[in-house]
Amino acid sequence: MATLTIRNIDDQVKARLRINAAQHGVSMEEEVRQTLTRAVMSPANDPDSRGLATRIRDTMAELNIKGFELEIPPREPIRDPPDFSGFFETKRSTPRASRQAANPADKSAAKQ
Repeated sequence: MATLTIRNIDDQVKARLRINAAQHGVSMEEEVRQTLTRAVMSPANDPDSRGLATRIRDTMAELNIKGFELEIPPREPIRDPPDFSGFFETKRSTPRASRQAANPADKSAAKQ
């Protein structure tokens, strides 16, 4: 761990740190460590936490690109929808009654 010395801290800031430390039940040094960690490691300070549009805008600003026009492709007529009329119909090769008649084991079980 590194050591950091901070000089010329405002008296009001030091007093507030002392009060916060007492409220949290830690030393003033620990309070300063926690406060610095929260401030520096917060997601708001992480450049990757920005949204995609913000990152693109910032990149364009860095490249000094003011704006550009995209070519709009020509519109084409709407296609006819596909025909699924025969897709969901199922045909049985043998009706249920004729299947039962074809199986003699079922007949003997039905008679008993």
